[in-house]
Amino acid sequence: MTVKPAFSVIAALKAAFGFVPTGIARAWLSLGLLLIVFGLYQSGAVPQAAHPVLLLASVGLQFAAIGALYRVAIFGTYARAEGLGFGGLQFARTEWRLIGATLLVGLFWLMVFITLSLVLAVIMSASGMGTETYNSPAGLFQELKGGQVAGLVIMALIVLILCVLGVLSLKLSLYQPATVAGRQMISLNALNLSSGQVIKLLLGYGVICLPLIILAYGLQGLGDHWSGRLIDAAIGVLFVLPVTVGFLSSAYKQIMDLRASH
Repeated sequence: MTVKPAFSVIAALKAAFGFVPTGIARAWLSLGLLLIVFGLYQSGAVPQAAHPVLLLASVGLQFAAIGALYRVAIFGTYARAEGLGFGGLQFARTEWRLIGATLLVGLFWLMVFITLSLVLAVIMSASGMGTETYNSPAGLFQELKGGQVAGLVIMALIVLILCVLGVLSLKLSLYQPATVAGRQMISLNALNLSSGQVIKLLLGYGVICLPLIILAYGLQGLGDHWSGRLIDAAIGVLFVLPVTVGFLSSAYKQIMDLRASH
């Protein structure tokens, strides 16, 4: 059995954190507009009737920013030739491909989730759990904490389903860099790209999330105030988005190079 070579998670993380200032500098306009839209939504200053417009604008700007960041991370100095707009603001074929791939990946994930949920519901029903169990998480917890064998089996199944969905999300995570780099819509084919790479991807995401967890703990004093939500939005737009793009782009390029050399 052939073992597929794994990418270097350390190299990918170095590239990811190093990419943040470059990504912001090359996609400053799309990221800035996205942050403004998020800020307007969180501030509460915009009438409720205008929220659908803000939602639509945020979706479009997110894909514009993602497309810009991936162009820069993958093509470097040739990003402009690949359609990078002024300040990273563009909406071309790449963005439409990303939207299509995202919809397909999301639909597939949803189908798996529904299937697993139905299987779990059938097993729970067959185990004799009352209908009140399904009404709330508290009801389910009350049923499970009794220590009955059926309850423990159901708990194990829930954990297993969550793990399956988590692994599936990781295995599908390379569809965006693959779509941009391949200049075509890549969705479920990303499952093959990430074969043998799940642990490395999980480690990378864990390191990226660590400073966010520490920062979230430090911002607890702000509570649900709009300023706290605005800081969250700024961190998401100016750090999480570029560092994630940098990490996945590096992982994708390493995987493709490794496969080409083998």
